[in-house]
Amino acid sequence: MDQNNGVPLIGVIVIVNDDPSKGTVTDFDGAFELKVDKLPTTLNVSYLGYTPQDIEITSASQKIKIT
Repeated sequence: MDQNNGVPLIGVIVIVNDDPSKGTVTDFDGAFELKVDKLPTTLNVSYLGYTPQDIEITSASQKIKIT
């Protein structure tokens, strides 16, 4: 989700930092599902026109916003 206007972002690339073979992209609603071995974990989030970010995830239902 875009932090500035709250619009869901479609096609954001989400990769687990500890295991780059695990990754996905966001759907039409900006949502994604990704199985990780343990929490907390860090995800690398990238999208065209945005600076790639590493975001720590501590909860299975945590919402993330990118700038």
